[in-house]
Amino acid sequence: MGMSIDGVGMWFNYSRMEHPVQSVFSMHAHEMCELLYFVGGVGTYVVEGSEYRLAPGSVMLMRAGETHMMHIVPGTPYERYVINFSPAQLAGMDPEGRWTAPFRDRPLGQKNLYTAAQL
Repeated sequence: MGMSIDGVGMWFNYSRMEHPVQSVFSMHAHEMCELLYFVGGVGTYVVEGSEYRLAPGSVMLMRAGETHMMHIVPGTPYERYVINFSPAQLAGMDPEGRWTAPFRDRPLGQKNLYTAAQL
């Protein structure tokens, strides 16, 4: 299920795969920032060469242009929510850039993971 929020520059997607196959996950990047909420599954997320082990409740942040992909362990359901957005679209609501600072104020591939214990 995917949904674009017209006029806001946001895209929302929910996905659940009962039998995920690694071939559907490839290294990619977006022109927008991405926030991924990991509901369940077993695997690691790779961002710019850094590997992050995911647990239910994990949140991944990727800035525009940051390459990333999921390495899924087959045999377990995979479930996640994703929001993609353009930081420019938030400028009116967040003129000081506080909401987007975690996406941009860090080196590529570093500090992408927030665990449930940190949130």
